[in-house]
Amino acid sequence: MIGQLLNERYRLEAELGQGGMGVVYRAHDMLLDRDVAAKVLSSSGLSAQGRARLLREAQAAARLNHPNIVAVYDAGEADGLPFIVMELVEGESLYKHRSQDLAETCSIARQICAALDHAHAHGIIHRDLKPENVLIAPDGPVKLTDFGLARSAALRISTEGAKRRHGVLHGAGTGVGRVFRWPGRPVRARRDALRADGRPPAVHGG
Repeated sequence: MIGQLLNERYRLEAELGQGGMGVVYRAHDMLLDRDVAAKVLSSSGLSAQGRARLLREAQAAARLNHPNIVAVYDAGEADGLPFIVMELVEGESLYKHRSQDLAETCSIARQICAALDHAHAHGIIHRDLKPENVLIAPDGPVKLTDFGLARSAALRISTEGAKRRHGVLHGAGTGVGRVFRWPGRPVRARRDALRADGRPPAVHGG
């Protein structure tokens, strides 16, 4: 797809990476003359669920305006392929990054917590937090990206309420995304993952 124009505006210039749902390209916004990142759903992921997930990612991230969250500029469909246009972050993922010292590690952790706290304050739960979804610019802030599994806390409450009424709610261990564990520290499902008012928990960097 290199060289292709999306909606006669975004020219795909280079592949940056691939995920389970699609490919991320470096692209150029011909209208505003700036470089951006374009996430295009792969042909193998053309399903109603895949399209809904991409749209949900755009809607969730577009609601957020924070220096530690990758900004969403546009979303649409070209030749039957849904896409999202985002802020281009030069740098590497936290998965590949090697912190220089404890101070840098703490700074990265604080910025991730700030991004999550902002998302939670707007009723958005990321649900796929992992090192690959944290981008680190050489001289800029840490950026949280890929809200493809994001979900509104209010939607979760209403959905689970409906399931309970119909007797089809599964156990508390049901989850989406990846689960990691610290060495020697098992991760357990918590029934109090949402506060009584339906909002996500506060994030602390202690």
